Amino acid sequence: MRKHAIKLRPHNQTLLKPKGSKMRNKYVFECNQCKMIYYERPTFNASVAKRKPTFCKCGSTDIETFHSKTEHTRHHELLAAQKRGEIRDLKRQVTFALFGAEGYRMRTPEGNDLTWTADWTYFERQPPTFAVTWVLVVEDKKGHPNETYPIKKEIMRGMGYEIRET
Repeated sequence: MRKHAIKLRPHNQTLLKPKGSKMRNKYVFECNQCKMIYYERPTFNASVAKRKPTFCKCGSTDIETFHSKTEHTRHHELLAAQKRGEIRDLKRQVTFALFGAEGYRMRTPEGNDLTWTADWTYFERQPPTFAVTWVLVVEDKKGHPNETYPIKKEIMRGMGYEIRET
């Protein structure tokens, strides 16, 4: 008879994985108050399950949503770099309006403005010269680029922004 191995988890681990064997949701939710990490929407009312998470087990409504585990990990790396003073003015999910060569806003066939959302923008300290210089960095975490990403990336390059892919 085969015995099942029991995996013990450390007492300080705060991950709540969904029931079942496979991850069904690619999103990661983190409470900004108690730092609890969820892989399912932390809501206790089935009627609001498709909306933004309403509250954590600690009672907080300040819950941040990440599109993947790697994006969640990279965000915490950038927060640590900001605390060390290597970067400043870190912002998440910044939307850029796309402009054409003549300076006109680009539009979809339906007439909506064409936009692109970067995962992070921040200012990075350059190697010391005579003065401290900060350079704007637009960073995007791509797991599987969609069909419009290369086009929008080239438009952003034409507007003067270089996108750093991680």
